[in-house]
Amino acid sequence: MLVEELTTVAVPTPRRVRRRWSERWPSLHALTRDRVGVTGGLLVLVITVAGLLAPWIAPYDPLAMSSGNRLAPPGAVFPLGADEAGRDLLSRALYGARTSLTVSLTVVGLSALIGVTLGLLSGYYRGIVDGVTMRLMDVLFAFPTILLALAVVATLGPDVRNLVLALTVVFIPSFARVTRGAVLTVSTEPYVEAARAVGLRDGRILLRYVLPNVAAPVAVQFSTSFAAAILTEASLGYLGLGVPRPRRPGERCSRAASRSWRPRCGPRWCRGCSSC
Repeated sequence: MLVEELTTVAVPTPRRVRRRWSERWPSLHALTRDRVGVTGGLLVLVITVAGLLAPWIAPYDPLAMSSGNRLAPPGAVFPLGADEAGRDLLSRALYGARTSLTVSLTVVGLSALIGVTLGLLSGYYRGIVDGVTMRLMDVLFAFPTILLALAVVATLGPDVRNLVLALTVVFIPSFARVTRGAVLTVSTEPYVEAARAVGLRDGRILLRYVLPNVAAPVAVQFSTSFAAAILTEASLGYLGLGVPRPRRPGERCSRAASRSWRPRCGPRWCRGCSSC
């Protein structure tokens, strides 16, 4: 009788190899190596945080006037100087940036909601829905961005709601176009065809299978439109059609072009110099 001896061989437990963060997120690692991009991103982050924290970091009340500091030059008291009413320009810039960020974020959010919805329906159903929607977007695309926003605000009047409405109408076509193009590609994928074959409703297919796969181009369009919305809002403020008080950055630039904080001659020794 043969007795077989079983020998147990200890197998080493596989050790979990920790990958570096650069291997996990190669795109983020490549972005951090771009010095210009990192510098620009930090600058935008600082401006955004300063605008959001304006009530806590602004040195003065943006509406507080001081007749003794009219057109004061930049200095220790007023880092950016004072306007014609003696109001601190730094405080007004911080509060103005806060309002601009709020308006732009609201505009882009509404534009993305409406534009993505139109793009999903247009790219998925196609046919007459696609034709009518895209022709309407083409009509809006035919007008320059600032001209269309200027026409809407000039017609309805300079107000926060009217400004948001005008800018929302301007940025809807961009989201609709980008979303439609992505949906046309995604809707022909095998997993979407399989979802249709098993009898899933169109709404479930759009929300569960199509929308998550078009999120990347929509996110890129969101960031681009956000910057464009800030620029357009400042341009309307420069023309006097932006949000009233405190003045937006664009409107301050417009007023600064016609007024200066440079010293002027007093009435006693004034002899008709160019500063008067």
